Amino acid sequence: MSLDLAAIRQQFPALSVPHTDGRPRVYLDNPAGTQVPQQTIDAMYHALVHCNANMGGAFATSIEATELSHQAHVAMADFYNAASDREIVFAANMTTITFTMARALAPRFEAGDEMIITAMEHEGNNSPWRIMAAEQGMVVKTLGFNRDTYEFDLDELDSLITPRTKFAALNYASNLLGTVNPIAAMVSRLKAVGALTYIDAVQFAPHGAIDVQALGCDFLVASAYKFYGPHQGILYGREELLQLYTEMLRIRRLEEVCARAYTQRKILGFCHLYIGQESVAVGAAASTKGDYWIAAYREHGHALAKGVPSRDILAELYGNQGNRGGMLGA
Repeated sequence: MSLDLAAIRQQFPALSVPHTDGRPRVYLDNPAGTQVPQQTIDAMYHALVHCNANMGGAFATSIEATELSHQAHVAMADFYNAASDREIVFAANMTTITFTMARALAPRFEAGDEMIITAMEHEGNNSPWRIMAAEQGMVVKTLGFNRDTYEFDLDELDSLITPRTKFAALNYASNLLGTVNPIAAMVSRLKAVGALTYIDAVQFAPHGAIDVQALGCDFLVASAYKFYGPHQGILYGREELLQLYTEMLRIRRLEEVCARAYTQRKILGFCHLYIGQESVAVGAAASTKGDYWIAAYREHGHALAKGVPSRDILAELYGNQGNRGGMLGA
């Protein structure tokens, strides 16, 4: 693929910062996330300078802040292919979101109900659910992976699913193994018994196109710092499920505080400056990823279909090979 790498590097100011001895810095720490491009920095700067106010007010600065945050929700709805921006929730980070969701969902379950967790889970999608299971008396089953192929055996998943399976926490892509898991097929099996599904897409988000409607999952979470944004978590939740937990999650509805037609959703009441400003940058980061995909398409003459590149283009651009995702952070 013939991309102008010099032009791309110029969009990331951190890549021009040398070590104290003059050597160029090299960023290879995948868990540390990605560096941010100038457009993400510009979005944060604009928010801090031009609309540094709490949202929901009647004065100009607050109105602009509210609108910018709304547009960030719209951008993330597009990023996830959610049915509506009302299905997008911003919060401090993926782990905070997951602990909060575990608290919110816990009353749905009772002693003897079963939960499935995989052996590929990041700690953020593991401990919150195990704590919930212990408190509710649930049975936890762990789906292992093949030690030669680093893949799940769906027949083994079938053997773990029973009529008492009520919940599953699944890893879209492993940040250790690079495996991209067949989430749609796994979710389909779990939905057949009525189980809720919670997908950790933190590692997958920078490497592939997410389509929550095609996956059929109930919840999906990712972190913007993995795709050129600030360290913030973004949750997708089916709207009818989020409606059930509005009070418990303290989701703030904008129509309750100002006359707007849309709904602003944030977990834990963090509805003020910090997350408002960072959500704007998340929207810019989501657009950055899309810009690179579109550039790759145009370079190779591929048709733009909803702005989502084909699997082979993703593989070349982001390092995917079959069901393996790239492992390096930029």
